[in-house]
Amino acid sequence: MTFSSHMALLTLLLLPACQQEPDGCEQLCARAEEKFSSCLDEGGTSWGTSVGFTSEADFANWCSTFTWEEEELGRADQCDERQAVIDEGDCAAWYTAWGETL
Repeated sequence: MTFSSHMALLTLLLLPACQQEPDGCEQLCARAEEKFSSCLDEGGTSWGTSVGFTSEADFANWCSTFTWEEEELGRADQCDERQAVIDEGDCAAWYTAWGETL
């Protein structure tokens, strides 16, 4: 076998691993940001220090750090629990679920 055929075979073997579904923590921040934005709109407020984050980018930065910490501490299951609140809950439930970490 040539080098290029080895590389092609390696690529084929590794491709399924690269196409795995993202885990709950990887998906959480985008969904949480969308929910938070809609809750701010619903409450007649906007991004700013009064809500704890100066902008959507500030929230995204915090959330990516938070989810990384959850994964590193072996608590990725908490990401799934928070996603359930985002999907099923209203804004009051969302604030309750996230209040401890915000």
